[in-house]
Amino acid sequence: MARSRQIEDGGGEPAGGGEVADAAARFGSRQSPQSGDLGAPVEIRNQARVHLWYPARFGAPCAPIPSSAAAIGRFLIHSTCVGMRPTPGGDVAVHAPFGLGDTFAGILRPNRRAGTAALAARKAAGYQARWPWLRYCPRAV
Repeated sequence: MARSRQIEDGGGEPAGGGEVADAAARFGSRQSPQSGDLGAPVEIRNQARVHLWYPARFGAPCAPIPSSAAAIGRFLIHSTCVGMRPTPGGDVAVHAPFGLGDTFAGILRPNRRAGTAALAARKAAGYQARWPWLRYCPRAV
């Protein structure tokens, strides 16, 4: 199974500012041992800054996000509401507030906690353009 290094399911600006943004850009633009097996760009986003760029990009307000877990629960597509982090013991902790059933089944549904149906449909269409086997189900959960 490929290891994912993508953090955040959206657009906006790279993580942090200054040196952090530069490092994020360098990491995302190269094939590293951590992401080289993905065969896809790596996106890093700082969830603490989403409220700064979201209104201009999507035309809707966005309250500041207090934690990564809160941000993950607000991703537009239900099955992408998944986060992972390393544990001190070397394992991986998974945060999936809606479970992993739709993720493993390749089902894309709007997340009723986030965005609009139109934004979710646009996001799902982008995923389907890259991975045609995914199925979009417009019923929000």
